[in-house]
Amino acid sequence: MPGTAENGDRFGSRTAVVGGHVAVSAPEENSGSGAVWVFPGTASGVTATRSVSCGPRTLAAPVSGARFGAAFHR
Repeated sequence: MPGTAENGDRFGSRTAVVGGHVAVSAPEENSGSGAVWVFPGTASGVTATRSVSCGPRTLAAPVSGARFGAAFHR
């Protein structure tokens, strides 16, 4: 995760493997707004290189207290 670790982000609260990629949530990131990181799978395994993150602001959703990534559904 690029950036500085913050106490209480709950990184890894939810995880999912989809198509060889790994999604990891931190629902308390940015004071409870939440975020999800996707780490791409490669032939040699999962890597942080070219990982992407998104949160409620990325999707133009309400930010305050959104807890984005608190649950994953398939």
